[in-house]
Amino acid sequence: MRTYQRPRAAFLADFRRVAEASLIQADILHSKALPTLQALVVYIAALRKLDPGHASWSLLGLVVRLAQALNLDRESPDESFFQSQIRRRLWHHICVLDSFFAYDRGSDYLIGPGILSRPLPTNLNDDDFDEISQASNVRARQGEFTDMNFALYQQEIFLEGHRRNLATTPQASSIESRIATMKTRHKELEQIYMAHCDVNIPFQRLTIRIGRLSADMSLLTTARPFSSSTPNTLLPIDTPWIVEMAMDVLRQTDELYKDTEVVQWVRRLDWTQWHPLVIVLSHLCSARGTPEAENAWDLVDRVMSYAGLHIADTTAGKLWRPLEMLYRKAQNFRLGVRIDISLLVQPQLPENMAISVNQAGLMPFMDQSEDFFATNQWFNLQVVNAEPYI
Repeated sequence: MRTYQRPRAAFLADFRRVAEASLIQADILHSKALPTLQALVVYIAALRKLDPGHASWSLLGLVVRLAQALNLDRESPDESFFQSQIRRRLWHHICVLDSFFAYDRGSDYLIGPGILSRPLPTNLNDDDFDEISQASNVRARQGEFTDMNFALYQQEIFLEGHRRNLATTPQASSIESRIATMKTRHKELEQIYMAHCDVNIPFQRLTIRIGRLSADMSLLTTARPFSSSTPNTLLPIDTPWIVEMAMDVLRQTDELYKDTEVVQWVRRLDWTQWHPLVIVLSHLCSARGTPEAENAWDLVDRVMSYAGLHIADTTAGKLWRPLEMLYRKAQNFRLGVRIDISLLVQPQLPENMAISVNQAGLMPFMDQSEDFFATNQWFNLQVVNAEPYI
């Protein structure tokens, strides 16, 4: 605002209109130019921050099809080294966005293992190669932090989890053995991409934290898939190590928001951790009065206080309403309160009333039956029934 002498919202609205007009003018549906697709990918990544609706999620499907039309999903012997690296970077960035948007809304992945044949980009700085570079003259960097460390670690985590979680062979390993194998691979990736990060440099510290958080989220998704189409046998939601894993994801997320030196990057693409929140809250529907339960409540309340600000489709959407209901159910169990669900009705709220933990304390109940959450395929959870309230 100080730089442009205009409110941020007005400036962003104008910039969005110009960006959309430019994409239309570039004829994105028929363009064969790689820079046009790059611009569209950057646009939809930024759009999710500005618009909690489903626009960015819907546009990603278009991006995947356009990328396939340009053969980004497979390597070609006719590509130069420069073209190959640029295409690899763009394709695997799209794959990571697919993972993010699927997690963001609890939806299925668009990109399956069958179209993940293109190799990952080489670990190089941007200045290490150009249009005339030859593969024989360029060596991957090792033992140092590069421009690609952050992106490559995310891409490796995506590929590892994606291929294992979507395995459909009859010999598919058990979830426990799958997770053990993934943990071993994650340790190897830490040594490759994060062992040389300096925690005193904010962005390198962010790389470590986001990397570990992404790895733990991948493990949690393997143990308790958020998509109903994932071919896994679900473990009980109250399995102790699953609850602890969900708690650890929430702790790491909370620590990210507390780090004032990296929060500027974190807020560019906020993660609303609804999946671990659901697991922990489901556990709290049958656990109370212990130090562990109280510690879990402290963490849940902190995360809930800002989770609703960034969740997909806002607090009136499909994710927040059942999450809110589960929060109230767990809180009532904690307090030993018996509730007659049939008496709960949706309050008539003013249109301009903001529904958030920060402003309203306990969020208003929505017009949903208790069975809604248990059968909602967005969550794919078997909610633990609490013991009778005292």
